[in-house]
Amino acid sequence: MVKTHNHAFFVYGVIVGLAIREALTRVVPHVLPVIVDAGPNPAPDSRGQVILEAARLVIFLAVIIRFYLGAGGYFDKVYCSDPDAPQGPPHNNYGLDFLMGTIHFIILFVWSETIVVHNRFSHGMSGFLVLLCIALLYDLVWWVMSLGYETVPKIRRWALLNLASVVLGFLMIVILNFWNITSDKTAEAFALLPIGFFTLVDFGEMFGGENIITRSILKIFGPSV
Repeated sequence: MVKTHNHAFFVYGVIVGLAIREALTRVVPHVLPVIVDAGPNPAPDSRGQVILEAARLVIFLAVIIRFYLGAGGYFDKVYCSDPDAPQGPPHNNYGLDFLMGTIHFIILFVWSETIVVHNRFSHGMSGFLVLLCIALLYDLVWWVMSLGYETVPKIRRWALLNLASVVLGFLMIVILNFWNITSDKTAEAFALLPIGFFTLVDFGEMFGGENIITRSILKIFGPSV
């Protein structure tokens, strides 16, 4: 299983690498035009768009690295830590987990294409925000698909943490944008703050163990959720 997983996880690395390259090659020429030639990429219309692109890039890199490291830790712990552990239901399902992860990283790659797109839908929602919500809420789908397996508690933690970040980000949009308190760009920048915060929380848990914020979120939804 370990050797098979090493080859399979290489696919994730390729997708993540391509997504990061796509994001950097599109945004860096806009942020540092004196140093890097923008080439065929159209320049932003205003300084505000440049700042927003930079903020989007930071969030994108943090989220995709978080998911990649999280996936690595998950597969190592569930499938590679004990070579003698049973590898079939109800313990776990490698095929399902790998498929769900592949789809997830493809979504993240598509998300990278929206960083420099400034067109908006109704109520000020951008393609970047829509794909961000899909990427974060995707763990809910993975959670449902994994019901009946012992891996559910691990997936549940990520799903609820991401759900909380999306809810808070959406509330920011509602408060600042729907009521015309500020511009669409500023509202989006504020909506990214909860995403960045919960990303740092997840990083802290990956490297330092369970923290009070994650425990509080899990208690809100209840142990049986």
